[in-house]
Amino acid sequence: MLAAFPATAQSGRAVAASTPAPPQPTGQAPPPASGAPPPWVYPPPSPPAEAQRRAPAEPAGPGHVHDGFYLRLGLGMGWLRTASSFEGTVNARPASEMIGDLSYTGSGLAVDAAIGGSLMRGLAFGYGFAWQLADDPTLHVENTAAADGDTERHQPLGASIHGLMVDVFPDPSGNLELGGLVGLGTVGTGGGDNGSTGFAAQIWGGYGLWAAKELSLIALLRLSFARTTDEQIGPTSFVNGTPTQTTTAIDRTDTTFTVGVVTGLLVH
Repeated sequence: MLAAFPATAQSGRAVAASTPAPPQPTGQAPPPASGAPPPWVYPPPSPPAEAQRRAPAEPAGPGHVHDGFYLRLGLGMGWLRTASSFEGTVNARPASEMIGDLSYTGSGLAVDAAIGGSLMRGLAFGYGFAWQLADDPTLHVENTAAADGDTERHQPLGASIHGLMVDVFPDPSGNLELGGLVGLGTVGTGGGDNGSTGFAAQIWGGYGLWAAKELSLIALLRLSFARTTDEQIGPTSFVNGTPTQTTTAIDRTDTTFTVGVVTGLLVH
């Protein structure tokens, strides 16, 4: 029994000696397999599809946007009609009977101008001016004691509006334009001081083409309405320095419509 134990220990030492020892670390990674790229050249993993969809888009570069300073200038042609009615007396007779109802119609030059700025993209406020001229308008007279009829006048007829302007661009980077003008209107139906004043308004719509970063070539269709009045006092007779009779005291009311097409430049 004592002799068998040393033999068993010796055989265990022989088995341990025959088993190879594990390799010791050398401090270097093993060389890659033949034909495989080194581990450090592999691309990073792609983000999940959901993350790609939520990634913010690249900011767009500067382009055409209606913003900032605003200036519009335009010329064109248009049509004008003014209807005049009268109240008061002429030599103690009703003015409506003595003068009748007058209407002026004609066409001519249309002028458009506006200046202002934008409080936000696509929305401009400022001062606007519009003028419509009728060269050699036709005068139609009716409801008078004398013969009614038409006659051609050689004095031009003009209507102007100036006041607050609002211009809207539904797409700030596009050139569809919708706007309006509200203010004081003046209508002149002859020379001298024969003009009436009152409320006037205008609306327009149009389109343009970009010619530069802040410059557009535009075409507008515009419509306007004015309701203006004027008081006319004629000669007065005096006796010992005291007025005794007013031969003419007339209130004239003009109702004016215009339609025109203008083309021009828009800086905005």
